[in-house]
Amino acid sequence: MPAAAKAKPRIEAPPPAARAVIGWWRTPDSARFRAEAGGLILLALAFVVNAILLWPEIRIERVPVNDLSFHIAASQRLTQSLFTGDSFLDPWMSQWALGYPLWHFYQPLPHMLAGLWLALTSRFASAPASFAVLYYILMVALPASTYLGARLFGMEPLAAGFASILIIGVSEVGDLSRYGLSYGAYVRRGSGLYTQLMSYNLLMPALGLTNYSLNTGRR
Repeated sequence: MPAAAKAKPRIEAPPPAARAVIGWWRTPDSARFRAEAGGLILLALAFVVNAILLWPEIRIERVPVNDLSFHIAASQRLTQSLFTGDSFLDPWMSQWALGYPLWHFYQPLPHMLAGLWLALTSRFASAPASFAVLYYILMVALPASTYLGARLFGMEPLAAGFASILIIGVSEVGDLSRYGLSYGAYVRRGSGLYTQLMSYNLLMPALGLTNYSLNTGRR
């Protein structure tokens, strides 16, 4: 046979990080969760501490004093466009000055999700109270999204668990703490960066899935 016919296509082996993720998904459930136990314990610790420290936010955020007042109004207006026949994703925001085409320049997905939440809960709670609950859930979920993203990057469970703890590190030093990944950017005495908070909850899993897809060739 010709030499060309004998040659077999070379298949590159996935890198170690990708092999770790593939192996984790293929192991039996009992072995999988035994291997994951250390990281899950650290994640649970981060989750509990985060939930307790941020619990007062549900009450005090009902009178928003930072950017959250803007985000509540924007969420309500964007959802209203679904029922009033306005141009979807381009309704006119008349709450400020003569009005403003907000979503020509601002990300609409967080406001749409919050607006739908406010519409669903409008019968038994005020808009600020409902938004405070949603905002609290997003803040508490930060360690979980970090852990998931770290595992998808191929980090070991303990390393991902420590990452979930480090992400909630309190930073109140200087102006940068009000615009970064810290409590200063999100809590009531901070900046109230709602859209950035939701974006980060989606960022780590999205990057992890992208890394997994590139390394394994799978969707």
